[in-house]
Amino acid sequence: MTRVPPRVYLIGVFISFVPILIMCIASVTTPQTHIFNWELAHDQFSYAAHAKGIFEKGNYFAYANPFDCRDDSPIIYSHLFPLLIGYLWKITNLPIMFVYIPFRIIFGVLLTVSLWHFVSIFFKDKKVLNISFLCLMIGGGISSWLGVVGFIIGKIKLSQFFYYVNRFEGMAAWWFLNVFRNFFYAPETLYHFLFIITLVFVLKKYWRLSLLFLVLELYAHPFTGFELGLVYISYFFVSYFIEQDDRKNYLFFGLCALLLIFAFLFYNFIWLTKFPGHISLMREWLEFKPTIHYRSFIISYGIWLCFGLFAVLRYFKSIIFDRSWRLLFIIMLVTFL
Repeated sequence: MTRVPPRVYLIGVFISFVPILIMCIASVTTPQTHIFNWELAHDQFSYAAHAKGIFEKGNYFAYANPFDCRDDSPIIYSHLFPLLIGYLWKITNLPIMFVYIPFRIIFGVLLTVSLWHFVSIFFKDKKVLNISFLCLMIGGGISSWLGVVGFIIGKIKLSQFFYYVNRFEGMAAWWFLNVFRNFFYAPETLYHFLFIITLVFVLKKYWRLSLLFLVLELYAHPFTGFELGLVYISYFFVSYFIEQDDRKNYLFFGLCALLLIFAFLFYNFIWLTKFPGHISLMREWLEFKPTIHYRSFIISYGIWLCFGLFAVLRYFKSIIFDRSWRLLFIIMLVTFL
């Protein structure tokens, strides 16, 4: 691995403290008639319930549905984030929402460092590397920059600025267009650290580590894990037909990943559906269907969407025959689909 500059760690720590600072301000400014529960999104409390359930209604590894009040509720769920939070809570004896704070910092720094390693694979020039890294960390869609300009010249009030950024960039639909926004939710730092570091291990040809971290991502999050699994399998099988070297590794680890995806699908779509409580939960969840209009998509990506499409069309052969850029292309394709 390439040596990581100290400033990368400092950026990771600084950004990790941004949501913590916001929560401190929220706590101080909360009216006496209310209580601030030390999180920024309502779904974070369900993760805490899962973490407690591992010990209170579980077997120290898996847990029952915390919304099922029956004493004999089946123990059928297990995910990495509640497991880590639960054991951290047990070891430290801190209030469980306070356990999120050191977790945010640790995985915030790990996410930052893994992203730096990922970008450094593509750009060897230090200036280009630093600019690309910072753009990924604190970038955004064109509407963010237009909003900033409008706010500076006094055409947009502060309240309007936050409203339109929230509306057009899709945050209301939980759609994060840059890495920085993921720091606002502790689980996202874990999911995206695992996602990025797996890609780094793939490109560095650390085959076993890449497969191990794919397993952890599949265990951590059904959506991000499944997406990473599709990227992993697609990349390895495409590389098997294109690359002259390491073809056995591409085939072997691609097949291993395929077996992992089959196990993942079996657990989520066959085994879990045997339990009526899970089916009821999924029906409830599926009623919430956030959608992103194509206008928001265009506004959010802005000119970068045009650059990306132009690059794919103009330099397709160079992209597909380069190991690193091929992976980036497959990520784009899988994510879009």
